Order: sequence, then C-alpha cells, then structure tokens
Amino acid sequence: MRRQVTGLCIGVLALVLAAVAGCSTRAQTQSASPTTPMVASTVSSAITSSDLSTVSTSSLASSAISCKTWGTAKEVSIQPTILSELYAAQVSTPDACSEQIDFVINGVQSNPAGYSVDWTSSLSQDPSGKPINVGNGALLLVVIHAPAQGYGNSGHQPGKILANPGAQMNISPSNVIREIWFAGSFENQSNFGVVLDHQRPHHTSTYTKDGYTHVTIQFAVA
Repeated sequence: MRRQVTGLCIGVLALVLAAVAGCSTRAQTQSASPTTPMVASTVSSAITSSDLSTVSTSSLASSAISCKTWGTAKEVSIQPTILSELYAAQVSTPDACSEQIDFVINGVQSNPAGYSVDWTSSLSQDPSGKPINVGNGALLLVVIHAPAQGYGNSGHQPGKILANPGAQMNISPSNVIREIWFAGSFENQSNFGVVLDHQRPHHTSTYTKDGYTHVTIQFAVA
C-alpha cells in the first residue's frame, strides 16, 4: 500500500514540476515580445517629427512670400531706343498685393524697352522745361525709351497723339495711383509723372505679349 501511495505522490510531483516549467517558458516569451513594437514606435515617432518640421518650414515660407516687397530705389534699364510708338498707359490691380501702370508700345521689338524710374520733387515739360503743377503725393518720374504716339515717325494711327505735353492722362485713379501726367516726348523718349499716395516699393519689368511691348511698374500695396 505504501508503495502505491509513494508512486502516486511521485507522479503528482512530476505533473506539478512540468506545469511550473511551462509557465516559466510562456513568461519569458511574453516579456521578449514587446521588443518589436518598441522599434516600430521609434520609427513612427521619427517620421512624425520630420513631417511636422517640413510643414512648419513650408508654412513660414508661404507666409514670407504672400505679399510682394520691393525697394524704393531708382530703377534703370539701358537698351537701344525703340522707334515704335507708345500709345497707352493703363492702371490695373493684378493681385491683392500690388497695383500697376502698364505702358504699351505698338509692336514686338527686337530688344526690351529701356526705362528709368525715380522719385522727384517736381515735374516739367520736355523739351520746353515749363513746370507742370501736379497733385499732392509722392512724385515718380518715369522715362520710357520710345516715342509717344504722334511724336515719332512710325506712322501708327496718323493724326492721333497720346496727349499734349503737360496734360493729365485719363485714368481711373485708385487709392495708390492718383495721377499720371504726360511730360512730353522728345528725341524718342517719353516722360511721365506718376503721383502716388506716398512713396512705395516698386518693381519695373518689360515684356512682349499679343503683338505689343509692355513696360510695367508695380507698386506694393501691402
């Protein structure tokens, strides 16, 4: 009888030891398994940080270029004189950050139009020198290296002239561009006085489009 009890006890003890060993193996396996999620979490965190940095930089760049800014210094472009005639001066608002004056020259030229843009305290007719009384504000002298309509020899629209020297141009004034005065055209150069509300940063460019040559002056409004 004692031998049976002893054998039973040994069998029970073997089962207990086997169970304990199984629990230990599972515990070790579970403690090792979080290693993979930790690596994935680190990579995910790095990507998120990079993405946020890129978005932040893009936002700052977008804010920085949201409005045009130019200087107020004199602008000059020296080019061969254009013999085609300048026949229009148009005021428009190309975008929310600027207003512009577009001087239109008939025909596409072989070279860009030359110009000079600078602030001045007074305006006079060319070539007589007779003073022109302009309105209050900042006065910008604009010289385009092309004759005005009716002052050249191109024969474009004969009998018509852009304006008489000393005359105010017919434009729709804005809060920024108040007046444009024609100061005359002499030796294939046309002179204009532009009255603004105050000195503003500006940018001058020349280009061709739809068979015409343009000299455009943009003024920052923001």
